[in-house]
Amino acid sequence: MLLLGDALAGAAGADPHLVAVTWNDEAVTFAELDRQANATAHALAGLGIARGDVIVTWAATSLRHIAVFAAAAKAGAVFAPLNPAFTPAEAATALEYLQPRLIVTDAAHLEQAMTLSAAPVALMGAGVPVPREADLDLLAAAASTRPPVSAVHEDDVHAVFLTSGSTGRPKGVALTHRVSWLRGTGARARNGRSPRLSGPGGPGGVVWPFPLFHWAGWLAVTSGWLNRVPVHLSPPDPDLLLSRVQAYAAVEIYCIPAIWERILSLAPSAYDASSLRFVESGTSSVSAGLLGRLADRFPAAELSVQYGSTEAGGVCRAAGPEVDAHPGSVGRVQPGYHTRLSPEGVLQVSGPMLMSGYYRLPEETAQVLRDGWYDTGDLVDVDDGVVTVAGRSAETIRTGGEFVSPAEIETVLGSYPGVSEVAAIGIPDPDWGETICAVVVMKDQVPVPSLDDLRRHAASRLAPFKHPRRVVAVQSLPRTAATGQVQRRRLVQQVLSA
Repeated sequence: MLLLGDALAGAAGADPHLVAVTWNDEAVTFAELDRQANATAHALAGLGIARGDVIVTWAATSLRHIAVFAAAAKAGAVFAPLNPAFTPAEAATALEYLQPRLIVTDAAHLEQAMTLSAAPVALMGAGVPVPREADLDLLAAAASTRPPVSAVHEDDVHAVFLTSGSTGRPKGVALTHRVSWLRGTGARARNGRSPRLSGPGGPGGVVWPFPLFHWAGWLAVTSGWLNRVPVHLSPPDPDLLLSRVQAYAAVEIYCIPAIWERILSLAPSAYDASSLRFVESGTSSVSAGLLGRLADRFPAAELSVQYGSTEAGGVCRAAGPEVDAHPGSVGRVQPGYHTRLSPEGVLQVSGPMLMSGYYRLPEETAQVLRDGWYDTGDLVDVDDGVVTVAGRSAETIRTGGEFVSPAEIETVLGSYPGVSEVAAIGIPDPDWGETICAVVVMKDQVPVPSLDDLRRHAASRLAPFKHPRRVVAVQSLPRTAATGQVQRRRLVQQVLSA
């Protein structure tokens, strides 16, 4: 069976001394991580955790956090991480939904966790004194490091990752051991890449800025286990990211476009990134201009653009020559997936790597998952097998009876001189249904363009009904913490409030 606990054990047996994960100045080998996971799994069993029980973690990124994730997989428990930046109200809502059997937290979140739920709380990592029965590290230190015995099945849910729906209420994407195994092996092996290969002075591997409350963060970790690849986790700070590339002679790095922009603002001579062989982006629109600047900065690296979601995994990929041949696209559908378009042009996906559904939410699951097909909600164009995302169906602006893609407008207006970022949103209008508003972030010392200036700029590339009717300048666009996607609904509320 395809079990994540076995994936870690296999890596520990084959490459015991290879670095598995690094964070800040700490590192853990595959063998060390496997021993910690076994001991922690026994400690969890001593706290009454059994197959199918939900363990919520509310903690910052740490190597200890990764051991708890692995322990939950070995014990057959369901791992559900919360965003460490959650307010108490947000955490309370999530805990009420997930109904955990145990909350594992760090010192920074311990007091709040104890007041927000009736579930028992256990501490990982030092910081504050707690009773022995609540000190997970102390319990694990006294436990056996032999593999635990648990009747885990590959179709058991091993993790639930929270996403926010249009209502703002959390929805938990449920993934089985088998699904995460297939996604983890496919993330690298299907493309023939070798991120383990390194230059002199480091273990190679992947530099990864995604946090550990997000599926993408754990995808890197589990893919590292399955492919025996070191994973160097890092905060999304450009200096820290490139310093890790230099320190570990990393050969791969993945960043969302907003982080790449920050990295490209650094002097090329600031860090030695010559070890990089794979430079990747995705999760939001990746402009041809950004890809061109990445190619100039990292000439020895293969560029790629990824497209996917927590619900479906990595559905599409453009790499190497295809990035240049089809600028703005997300490439071709990857092995293991079947796709089709709804009558409205929305991409639908089927295959063995889809989620089981939204945890304990059958109605919400039925809205997006029908007869084995997942409705992505993304409007796409497909040309000779190459997929280009036009926008979200829920974000499409309807003005004067016409449907308009925000991404199409943003591509045009984003090339206006001095515009750093732009988002197109629909503002409610009694006559037109919605009118198009361009929300711009300007470069330093550059004045905000007038509405007429932007309309003249768009005249040759957009039909008049796609032109903005309003311009609003902001200091920054609100984005999701993990993936950097523009929060359009929040922007609409900001504009209406102003």
